Amino acid sequence: MQQLPVPADPGSLLEGRNRRSSGILARRLQFDPSDKEAMSTWDTTENFHFFDVFFLAFNLFLGLLGVLTLVVGASACPTS
Repeated sequence: MQQLPVPADPGSLLEGRNRRSSGILARRLQFDPSDKEAMSTWDTTENFHFFDVFFLAFNLFLGLLGVLTLVVGASACPTS
């Protein structure tokens, strides 16, 4: 088995789950659970947090550009 996907809620304590699953697999597959190179894990919750913050900042930037565009357009029109 190459990959074992384990879904997690954002903000959950994934480190404890990784230690428990590493201990179970270590007993079953006979490797040292403290060996970091025996089993690798990839915490996607960190990636999701990064993308959430990135796209929030991007949307704020685009909103600011839209407001500035409307302000410049309104100031260019002569009032009668």
